[in-house]
Amino acid sequence: MASCAKIFKYIKQSASEVDYTKVNPKKWDWKQVVWPFRVMVHPFTGYEEMKYYKQGSVALGLFIMALWCFSGVFSFLETGFLFNINRAKDLSLFTQFVSTALLVILWTISNWAICTLLDGEGRVREIFISTAYAAMPQIVSIIPMAIISKGLIQEEQAFLTIARVVFFAWMLILLFVANTTMHQYSFGKSLVSMILTIFGIIIIMLLVVLVFSLFIQIWSFIRTIINEMFYRV
Repeated sequence: MASCAKIFKYIKQSASEVDYTKVNPKKWDWKQVVWPFRVMVHPFTGYEEMKYYKQGSVALGLFIMALWCFSGVFSFLETGFLFNINRAKDLSLFTQFVSTALLVILWTISNWAICTLLDGEGRVREIFISTAYAAMPQIVSIIPMAIISKGLIQEEQAFLTIARVVFFAWMLILLFVANTTMHQYSFGKSLVSMILTIFGIIIIMLLVVLVFSLFIQIWSFIRTIINEMFYRV
């Protein structure tokens, strides 16, 4: 009970320290809010100003990640039935998270590790924000395309495919510009660092799977010993 009382006291104290005036939209820095859209249209200028004038926001980057994950769920469920082979019962929030938000986190970690070895100038904060902002073309396109697909016929699927390719290519271009600007790389060095970053992500995922598998085996071994001890007792 004492521990619960301490927890509630800590929550109450933390809540009293929150500046609730920031929740009011009138208090928001709207320049920061609309900045991802500026980066979409003017990537070189937007990322340069983000690099040298600290225009990015970590909180907004986290919100963009959550929005990307939500957009993926919406597309999974609401894409027109002519182009959607998914079943609602097959929806996995973990899969959607891995393919969106977690991908941004893995890219940030891998890119920072690789570019540190390649004399990159980007910091973790800058890499994360610029990567999250680069996902904006996907975010602004996924939900509208899912809605539009409900009114298309089978023969018009090519238009949907072309649109997806265009927005995906747009995202890659923004990611390339972000990588080049944040680390102050040349075209070739930036391309090489991005390829190495992809390999870094694969290595990180393999290590995580390996550690998780090892943990499962150790736990299974310990549980077997405990069960054997209880059985003999």
